[in-house]
Amino acid sequence: MSGQHAPLPPSSAYLWGPEGCPGAMQMQARQPPQEETEESREGDAAHDLLRDQLRKLPGRDVADNGVPIDDEMREAVALMVDWAFAGLAEWSAAKDQFIYENEVHAAAHNLVHPDNDGTPDYVAINWTRKIVRIGDFKYGHGFVDAYGNWQTVNYAAAVVETHQIPNWRDWTFELTICQPRNYHKDGPLRHWKLTGFELYGRVEALKRAAFAAIEPDAPLQTGDHCKHCLAQWDCPANQQRGGYALDIALSQGSSSMSPDALGLEGHLLDQAIRYLTDRKKALDVKIGELLDCGFRVPYHAVEFGKPRDMWDKAKVEQAVQVVEMYGVPVVKGVALPTPRDCMKKGVDAAVIKPYVTTNAPAKKIVQVADNHAAKVFGTRANPQRENT
Repeated sequence: MSGQHAPLPPSSAYLWGPEGCPGAMQMQARQPPQEETEESREGDAAHDLLRDQLRKLPGRDVADNGVPIDDEMREAVALMVDWAFAGLAEWSAAKDQFIYENEVHAAAHNLVHPDNDGTPDYVAINWTRKIVRIGDFKYGHGFVDAYGNWQTVNYAAAVVETHQIPNWRDWTFELTICQPRNYHKDGPLRHWKLTGFELYGRVEALKRAAFAAIEPDAPLQTGDHCKHCLAQWDCPANQQRGGYALDIALSQGSSSMSPDALGLEGHLLDQAIRYLTDRKKALDVKIGELLDCGFRVPYHAVEFGKPRDMWDKAKVEQAVQVVEMYGVPVVKGVALPTPRDCMKKGVDAAVIKPYVTTNAPAKKIVQVADNHAAKVFGTRANPQRENT
């Protein structure tokens, strides 16, 4: 979720943790404030709904940030809520002593670092069976593995410390990722169970990584974690690795390579392509910001698509009733035909207009010949900016 975070939040443990980059958090802190993306706003809205459902509060149609709550979001949240309450029902039937909580602040100031705290989505503690159950809800599409997940390990440490669980190395920890919109073969609910003794070793590794991350000369380390780092475009280690990746991609191999050499080059090329793709995305974000401010960026220009009419998410149910009156078939669980498709099927444009919103034209960065960029922006239109 977005908002204020501790300097070393569990949600970024993949970045500053043992398998991440010690210098990442300091690099990110030097970046200008980032605008919220539509994806992050939707994620916050889904977490608002999850909080309400886990606390058995009345339903809502709009989240705290103004994002409409739609059926897809309700179904996604229901998956985690059903899993959480099913486990609690089992414990309750057995008359176990337990507590559960949602988005309650937990800190691992002693076990990890004084700047380490956060708010787990779901925590259940069974004092009878000595079980800590943690659930982390992900509304995004990118796969997140439950096994070896440093965020949930960090939450487990914070729960142990906050609730002062005695002899916790003798306990069992069940760490779950709920990701309804990622269609992985392992399913949307992915679990990782480990003993307290196993958890202890990982918490110690987190602690070492946390203290390394606050050192003034914390080193920069590239890897898959770079994909989500806000400083990726500005990182010298990332830039250097990009050069290595280009060298690999542009190298010319022998035509008589052994199976081992072929396998190794194929592996290196896969890594290089993935890395260069991630770096290009990060650079495009920064290039887009510069173009929006009027700077000329050689070989790049902004291209806008056409505005598109779409259903107002807050009024979809009313729109369904209207289009059905015109004989347009609507199947439950299937997306409503677009406004344009409905008009093609005879629905009066004036009738559906109150339920339609027009999105902003899609913007994308495109590659252009440099002489074309000069023609668009003017080679000498702003020599000061051109030379900066």
